[in-house]
Amino acid sequence: MNPYDPDTTPDGTPPAAPRKRHHYIRWALAGLGPLVLLFIVIGITAGGGKTPASPPSSPATATASPAAKTTTFTDPSGLACVAPDTAGYCPGNDPSPSASAPAVTYRALTARTWAQIAKDPDAHAGESYIVYGEVTQFDAATGQSAFRADVGGVRQYPDDVGYVSYPTNTVLDGDAGALSPVVENDLFTAKVTVTGSLSYDTQIGGSTTVAELQVDSITVTGHASS
Repeated sequence: MNPYDPDTTPDGTPPAAPRKRHHYIRWALAGLGPLVLLFIVIGITAGGGKTPASPPSSPATATASPAAKTTTFTDPSGLACVAPDTAGYCPGNDPSPSASAPAVTYRALTARTWAQIAKDPDAHAGESYIVYGEVTQFDAATGQSAFRADVGGVRQYPDDVGYVSYPTNTVLDGDAGALSPVVENDLFTAKVTVTGSLSYDTQIGGSTTVAELQVDSITVTGHASS
């Protein structure tokens, strides 16, 4: 054995042949990379490069707000509107104010003026005066809305024995309710309007014509002796 021989070992045996290195793993890995890259490219191509669509959203449901409730008012003339004015009618539909009747003036009388009216009541129809008198008949024969009285233009007061003496037989008409407190022999003050003359049959079979007065108001002032 030659110790300097490179082909021998110290114990004289030939050295073991050097082991070949296997590079197949490296080559396998090197070949796998392009294959993975190929699959990625195929996947992208199959998807068309499109971004996945998001899931469709549920359609919005339109909710109609409830209509405002409108209150309808109908005024006395039948016109409808939302609300009445202060007079209780639809705005602009207020009735035209009716012309008010002129105030009546009741004039005081003298004895002479009353005598002229009693002489020709038709000539004084529509005139208004204050008269005084004593009820001479207010019964079933006259009814509840008319009576006879002795009337004058100047007030008289009962004498010592309770009598008065008004000059003119007159028929007075009025509202039954307003005349209900009045009875025979009452003394009264009345506001009246002359309506003209009136003829009626008397109890003794004849007829007479007298002045007729409409009573607008009456006040009982006393009671005369019967």
